[in-house]
Amino acid sequence: MKMEENKNKLKACGNDTIIYPLCKIAKPEVIEIGHHCKIDDFVFIFGGEGIKIGNYVHIASFVSIIGGGKLTMGNNSGIATGTRVITGTNEYKTGMRCSAASPKEEQDIHLGHIQIGDDVIIYANCVILPDINIGEGAVVGAGTLVNKDLNPWGIYIGSPLRKIGTRELLEELRK
Repeated sequence: MKMEENKNKLKACGNDTIIYPLCKIAKPEVIEIGHHCKIDDFVFIFGGEGIKIGNYVHIASFVSIIGGGKLTMGNNSGIATGTRVITGTNEYKTGMRCSAASPKEEQDIHLGHIQIGDDVIIYANCVILPDINIGEGAVVGAGTLVNKDLNPWGIYIGSPLRKIGTRELLEELRK
């Protein structure tokens, strides 16, 4: 699919946004992407219940946004190579089947909402689970499993997840 074909099928796409031709988008009619964004080749995005991406966002190659739930991503944020953003999953606690190939009535599907604030950077090969709120300005180190909410302006790493510091944004950049 060519770049313009990808953009034309979206619910909304801002000015000067680049979606490279080898980006795969499923259910584009529920996806809104802001101005001046860049989505690299080899990204997979499943629109699920809706995705809204702010302005000046970069999503690097080999990122997957999957699960069928919702994603809201703020301005000036980025997701680095290989990260998995999982907006929904099968629950295993209820005794239902966990295979996505099983009939829907035999599954306990949980569709969540991931919220990523403004000025967030998520480094390479992270996994973000459903129903997570990543606060404004947070930094998520490479290889981190995000299984709980992250406070604004914190720096987080690891599995298990832990906060290792705080971050500041230059005052002249805050608008």
